[in-house]
Parts: sequence; structure tokens; C-alpha cells
Amino acid sequence: MHFKTLTSFTLTAISVLSMAPSVLADTITTVETSTVQQPSQVVTTTVQQTAPRQSNYLKRLARIMEQIEQGESKNWLTAEQATDLRNQQKILVDKEATFYANGKGVISKADGDCLEKEINGLNISVTRLMNSGMATSSGNQL
Repeated sequence: MHFKTLTSFTLTAISVLSMAPSVLADTITTVETSTVQQPSQVVTTTVQQTAPRQSNYLKRLARIMEQIEQGESKNWLTAEQATDLRNQQKILVDKEATFYANGKGVISKADGDCLEKEINGLNISVTRLMNSGMATSSGNQL
């Protein structure tokens, strides 16, 4: 008996549920579909797997979001500054997910270096703005 594969593909989807600490429990879903032609019929098989994954980049971005929330709640960041920083953080979360999906579960060294540089830049921005806000709110100069 001879079987012929007509189509076969894999789809990888990343689901990041939140920007806060729960982002640490994101998942990756892999769907594999193959169609095989048998003598009297065509059989399509689909297998879907969902597994949790951890990302050091997402852990760092979650910690940055916690700092932004704390800074805004203590008036070390203005609402406008916090919104801008949240938007920057979301862009980096989305970029990490894209790199992860494009690399089929692996972030390349070049993409990792790019993320590392941008996350460091965001962290520096958050720290500087919060330090400035702390000095202003306490009446002291740092």
C-alpha cells in the first residue's frame, strides 16, 4: 500500500495573557496538520499541543512593569510618564513574542542581543524617571 502526503504544515502561536507578573506563565501552542491520501480516501490529522514556557526577557519585562506600577502609585511617575513606559514595555513584549514565534521556539542570538539592548534602555529610562520623581516628591535632590 502506498500513501502520499499532500500537505503538511506547522503553526506556532504565542499567547501572552498580561503585561503584569502573570506574563511569566505564557504558553506556546503548536498545531501540526498533515493530509494523507489513501487508496479510497483522504485522511487529515491535526495534533495541537500547548505547553507553558518561561522567558528571561518576559521576566525582566514583568519586573519593569511592576516598577512602573509602583512608581505611578507613589507619584514618582506622572500618569503620562507611566503610560509612555507601559507602551514601550508592551512593544518589547510583542517583539519578544514575534522573535520567539519566528524562531519556532528559539530566539536567535541577534534577536536576543537586540531585545537585551532595548530592555536595558527601558530599564534605565524607568529608573531615571523614578529617581527624578522621588527627588521631586521628597523635596530632596539626588
